[in-house]
Amino acid sequence: MRKLSLRFYLHSRTQDISVWSGLLPTNLMASTVRILRIWLVYPPLGQLYRATLMELIQPLLHLHDLEQFNLYAEIWSDEDALVISQSWPAFLLKFSSSGQEASPTWRTMSHFAEHCPNLEQLVIPAIVDRRIDHTDLPVNRPHYRLRLLLLGYADVDCVRCFARYLIQLFPNLRTNGRPERHVRFPYHKECNWQFRQALQQASAKAAETGQASRDADGWE
Repeated sequence: MRKLSLRFYLHSRTQDISVWSGLLPTNLMASTVRILRIWLVYPPLGQLYRATLMELIQPLLHLHDLEQFNLYAEIWSDEDALVISQSWPAFLLKFSSSGQEASPTWRTMSHFAEHCPNLEQLVIPAIVDRRIDHTDLPVNRPHYRLRLLLLGYADVDCVRCFARYLIQLFPNLRTNGRPERHVRFPYHKECNWQFRQALQQASAKAAETGQASRDADGWE
């Protein structure tokens, strides 16, 4: 089984939802599953959620050879991204679909850069990070494998500053041309073009700076 698709209804009780984990052939899945898709179906307005994302995917964190993860969820966080990136380091593709209550910040980007060295494509519909000064964020080790980054929108105080940070973190991002030319799965149709233009400018500036530095050092 190469692909596994799961749909969870969050108005169910946690103990009822957890029963599914005992029904899965975990040993077989660990050696064969490469693509995981999860849909979270939220209860009607006014009803409480009875399970969290981490509670639901905990039985799947042993799938260390997972290459692609599609998450369709309205609520997830930096902490979720950290656990996912640490548990599934073999990612080539990562696609998250989120709603208004999702709250990933620059830390989500940092987690994937640190823990998923093979990551090539990252699609995140939203980054919500208005309280952070992105001009002074640490980049301990740049991630050179990522080629494609799509954001639905970036709710940040300075789009240009955030774009410069991401180019430092992911120096080899493809920023020219329309993004769908580089995507091997359906791309996020609400790509933030203002942010993409900021990425293009930041990438061009970094290239100019790098060339000027090489010229000053006498490199060819």
